[in-house]
Amino acid sequence: MKKIFESILSKIPKPDSFSLSWPPSVNFSLKKDKNQKNLSHFEHLVEKSSWVKEFIGHKEIWICESDNTFQIEIGDSGGGFQEPWVEVYPDRNGHRYPVYLKISNAIIKELTFIACDGGRIFVPIPERHLEQDQLIYSWCRSALALKVCKIIGHYYIYENIEGIADVSEIRITP
Repeated sequence: MKKIFESILSKIPKPDSFSLSWPPSVNFSLKKDKNQKNLSHFEHLVEKSSWVKEFIGHKEIWICESDNTFQIEIGDSGGGFQEPWVEVYPDRNGHRYPVYLKISNAIIKELTFIACDGGRIFVPIPERHLEQDQLIYSWCRSALALKVCKIIGHYYIYENIEGIADVSEIRITP
């Protein structure tokens, strides 16, 4: 009898979702979403969720309030950084930092941020390209790095990324 029962159950497909309705006025639905633990969903959470800064050990970690398995970790300094856009601040020395996007403690993406003006400013490294033999720095407003910067960035007296862009002569493109 047990074998017959197992045989019947093995032929029934497992649903991707199911709904319960009890009591009749309350609907409860659970749906499996296989794409919840990826970079695309991480970016969605960066844009739509609240994040909380914590210090765990000596690491600064930003934790997503809606799903604490999504975290942004600021790594250790990767050394000095010198470019003209950094040298416009009173402390002319910059430092490079890796910023890790993690899901369940696994790194899924690494970004590079620069600490300027003695650490009072913390922004993503801009893109570089030549225009008529002149080096141009730019940030793309829709880029993941700029979205992450809204959470972890420091702007000091310049208030926002646009203020930093004005002082450092960095273009912000759509």
